[in-house]
Amino acid sequence: MSESFRTRIAHDLATQDNRATAHPMFVVQQRRRIYGMGHDYSDELVWLDEEGDEHPFSGGDPPKDWTETRYIDLDGHNLTDPRIYVASAHRNHEWQTVRELLSRDPAQAHHKDVEETDG
Repeated sequence: MSESFRTRIAHDLATQDNRATAHPMFVVQQRRRIYGMGHDYSDELVWLDEEGDEHPFSGGDPPKDWTETRYIDLDGHNLTDPRIYVASAHRNHEWQTVRELLSRDPAQAHHKDVEETDG
């Protein structure tokens, strides 16, 4: 990892908005819908046509070859509708150590590493 890259990471970690979290972990999620859920899992009801396109439920019977189904939203990886959340690494000592190492200025980190090996 180049020193300029480490310097940029250290700067970004020092200046980013931590969302009032001591040890933030930024989580990127993508909304994704899965269909065919039972009444116990969702109150969201839609019709799916023969091509799988979604149509709002408007009561009554669905048109021929359409399916009445329920859905829930899940998170996926296609990132067409991303959301960013912040989770806390409060008890995740490994992440806290990695974050602390990345937060060090490369010149200071090298100097401290040399002191620790000489000491």
